[in-house]
Amino acid sequence: MQRVREIAAAPGYLATVERASSFLLSVRSAPDTGQSGLRCQFQLLFALWLSGRAGVRCHKQVQSAAAAVSASVTRASKEATFDPYKYDPKLLLLCYRAMRDYGVECAPLKDFARELAAAFLRMPAVPRQLAVEAYLSEALANCENQGGCKESESVSRAAIELPCFDERLLLADRTTIESVTREVSIASLFGSRVASGELTTQLSAVLQVILLQKLQDYDLMLGAALLRAIKCLGLGGCEEARYAIAFLLSQQHMDGRFGYYARELREVPLENPDLDLYLPVTVSVLWAVVEMTVPGFCLLGRRSE
Repeated sequence: MQRVREIAAAPGYLATVERASSFLLSVRSAPDTGQSGLRCQFQLLFALWLSGRAGVRCHKQVQSAAAAVSASVTRASKEATFDPYKYDPKLLLLCYRAMRDYGVECAPLKDFARELAAAFLRMPAVPRQLAVEAYLSEALANCENQGGCKESESVSRAAIELPCFDERLLLADRTTIESVTREVSIASLFGSRVASGELTTQLSAVLQVILLQKLQDYDLMLGAALLRAIKCLGLGGCEEARYAIAFLLSQQHMDGRFGYYARELREVPLENPDLDLYLPVTVSVLWAVVEMTVPGFCLLGRRSE
């Protein structure tokens, strides 16, 4: 099957999310030991939780995945092999929120959330790079995540406006572009509020161009991250975003995974392509699909004004 197919009208989002969920469930046999195994489990739980919030009927599957992650983390903690600071703290906190949503306890992650929340409250000012972590950890530690995260005391003290960017981003490398998408997620708290800054409009225009460039390069993960950033900037309905989501939807296999990588896998064979390649790509694209197609969706819930 050719990589780039004719882009038709986007199908119903729920069918797309359901197919992606089926793929995620098929790779749930990921190893539960070691840092890479746990990272795969965290990614799977996050994506299944995301599917449930999008409207897929997968309560038992998400609850089962949450229980499996809790068991793995608890076991690794008892064996003194679990270090939460070796993982993306936002991913861990979101997974803990998923566990809380489905009634699953996980003492090591609960302690981690409380430890972060306490540390942020002791800071005179929260570094802007850690605003999302402060927002999540305080909401979780204070049991405020029911119905969406609320504004935290630490975040109210954080300066999280977007820094200035300009058209030089068009020539930037992948690492720099990734950092820009992270800056947007910080400034908007994953879309919980509209990102602000002096050059927000200019940044939006530049990111729209880069989005199409990265999709042309077939960098689906970065393309999905850029699409989420554009949505956080309030331009999810622009022509470039509509084209991008249609293109991403066209890259889904019948089994639910995203991406056509036969050529890459012939050139660089992987021991487990499902876990090492298709899982992270599918999680990233699924997140963008949900953000773009589910009416009113917001990962963290709307903050109270």
